[in-house]
Amino acid sequence: VAQKVVDVVLASMGLRPRACRTDRSPLVGAEISRSGLPSLEQRVLRAVREEMAMTLSDVVYRRTELGDPPGPDRDALRVATRIAGDELAWDGQRRLAEESSVALAGAV
Repeated sequence: VAQKVVDVVLASMGLRPRACRTDRSPLVGAEISRSGLPSLEQRVLRAVREEMAMTLSDVVYRRTELGDPPGPDRDALRVATRIAGDELAWDGQRRLAEESSVALAGAV
């Protein structure tokens, strides 16, 4: 797809197509899971570091697809709590409160 887009742009500028390496060039910072999506860890870290999520609810329901129906599963929620909690320096009580709040909202 990237090659086709570049070819169209070059043609619109009156330039000849060039050799494309997108099929062999790794994406910088990309970590892809078996499903073809960035790993859960990468998605949670991006939500906290780049999108300024401050709560687990924000990570789950606004910054990632974890809260999409049928909602986050218990294991994914635990992992997200650990990663966000480590990144945001939550103590044990805060981690429990964040996870409980999201679990209740999503009926996990």
